Amino acid sequence: MSPKLWRTVPLLVLLGGVLLSSWISQRLWLAEQAQWEARVRAESTRLTESLRDAIGGSYGSLSALAALVELSPGIEESSFLNALNSMETRIVNVFAREVGLFEFRRQTWELRASTDRMPQQHLLDLHDPDAGPGLLRLLQAARARPNEWTMSLPVRHGDESNVRVALALAAVPEIVVVGTVNIDRMIGALLANRAAAGIVPRVTLEQPDGRRIPWMAASNLDPAALAVPTRISTAGVTLAVDWLVSPAFGGEARGTAAWTALAAGWSLSVLIGLLLWRQLRANAVVTERIEAATSALHDKQAELRLLLESTGEGIFGLDAEGRVAFANEAAARLLGFDTPAQLVGSDGTGLTVAVAHGVAPLAPVVDGVYVDAADAAAEAADAADAPDRQYWQAVLRGETYASEEQQFRRQDGSAFDATYVASPLRRQGEFKGAVVAFSDITERKRAHALMQRERAQFHLMLDAAPIGVAIVVKGILRFANPHMSDLGNISVGENVGKMYAHAEDRDRVLKLISAAPLVREIPVQARASDGGLRDILMTMMHHTYEGAPALLVWLNDVTRSREAERTMADAMAKAEEATRSKSDFLANMSHEIRTPMNAIIGMSHLALEYELDSKPRNYVEKVHRSAEHLLGIINDILDFSKIEAGKMTVEAVEFRLEDV
Repeated sequence: MSPKLWRTVPLLVLLGGVLLSSWISQRLWLAEQAQWEARVRAESTRLTESLRDAIGGSYGSLSALAALVELSPGIEESSFLNALNSMETRIVNVFAREVGLFEFRRQTWELRASTDRMPQQHLLDLHDPDAGPGLLRLLQAARARPNEWTMSLPVRHGDESNVRVALALAAVPEIVVVGTVNIDRMIGALLANRAAAGIVPRVTLEQPDGRRIPWMAASNLDPAALAVPTRISTAGVTLAVDWLVSPAFGGEARGTAAWTALAAGWSLSVLIGLLLWRQLRANAVVTERIEAATSALHDKQAELRLLLESTGEGIFGLDAEGRVAFANEAAARLLGFDTPAQLVGSDGTGLTVAVAHGVAPLAPVVDGVYVDAADAAAEAADAADAPDRQYWQAVLRGETYASEEQQFRRQDGSAFDATYVASPLRRQGEFKGAVVAFSDITERKRAHALMQRERAQFHLMLDAAPIGVAIVVKGILRFANPHMSDLGNISVGENVGKMYAHAEDRDRVLKLISAAPLVREIPVQARASDGGLRDILMTMMHHTYEGAPALLVWLNDVTRSREAERTMADAMAKAEEATRSKSDFLANMSHEIRTPMNAIIGMSHLALEYELDSKPRNYVEKVHRSAEHLLGIINDILDFSKIEAGKMTVEAVEFRLEDV
């Protein structure tokens, strides 16, 4: 499920539930409202009828008084008041003792009898500036309508509103009985009933001439009140009574069912929406997890397939029957198949070849075809050609089978050396097959053989080397060639400290190698296996041997060189001594010869100062020149002596090039 769907469906369900519950609650509200309005109209009609009856009943008392006066037009005031007092209770309730008998005499109205003699506060006082004009109009109207009730306009008296009603005698229209009617009290008595709670009247007096005069206004009116209009026609006027009914009418809360249905519907919609959202969300989460798990599974399968295809090892799986269920590209290539699909379904238990005991392993030759390297017997070759199912028997027992050297058969019948591991596959304890991983070790065996040959050659070179080679680990000799053992008179496993002839040599070597990774040609002396001292030039380098810090040591025997050097030094000393003796002899001889030569040169020079004949002069000149020449030779001999003695100095003198 898409994320939008599991978010949208609960919202749609919630919206539908809200709309349905709102519609149901609206219908319930309208039904309750209709019932309530019907009750309101029924109650308004009842109140109107009761008010009409009360007003009509109030006329009965005045009618009785009017009948009494009509029988006795000249009735005395005391008789009128006695008759009025006999109806005191009813009059008090209805007329508040405001009753009067008027008569029109001599073109004016006179008050013959009254329940009150206080004109200042009397509603029946013709001379009262407030009540008088209206009373006069009422009397005139009643006189014009004998034996019919006539009602005046409302008059405020204290805190109450009153109307005056008048009835002219049919036989004597000039005599009029007037009473006051307190409509406020009538309506208050009607509304005292609990059933009428929440109802407020608004009364308007409609005159025959069409005038509408407000009589009773509603106070603290509820804006939600329902107005029910009614009409009461009485005493020549019409009372327009509007019953204003507030929602509190009836004493019971309206809309309870509607609000309950709305709340229940909304709550149920929210609950269903939440449950649906939760369920859809859970479904979406489960779907997402399934999709994620599926995607992860696909990724893992792709990674596994990539891993299987990228590895150089051949990997194939077998089902419970030993048939190949899957294989990677490397397995197909190593076994001579074009594609892994060609390998699937074949017998995977017969891919290995048994090697007979005592028979040399097959060795690869031309084009990778294996033949018997030792040309063994035919029966041994037949045994080597038989399938080897040892690993299959092992995995059937639930064991992992590994072989460091085995032969696998290719599709064309040729074989190759391989190493492999076969592991069983079980699911809930039931055998499902096996996985075999193998590698072609032909090149590795060739490399191993080559390495063995090179190692043998290396050991041969070390054994024949004219220098000693050793590996030292923590002061113990771990490897040494024969020359090393001869030079140091030490064997593998011994402490190398014993080969030093002098302890100070060992300390000096350790100090140098601890400060540098490589030290070269450190002169030391070692005691050889024959007991003699050997002059050694030692070179050392930090190395690792079998995972441990080690020192690689080379020992160069320079004993003969040192002896030759000492012999040469002795010869040089003797030669230098002979040279010094020769130089001393030549120097002494030169000094001894120069003295007579100087005398010969001087004397010959003096002789040449005299006048000599040509022949003696020639002799003397030859002697002089020979002496000078001999002196030059002596000086040259002395110069060579100075050169040999290291005392030759160079002088800067002027000379002529021609002379040289």
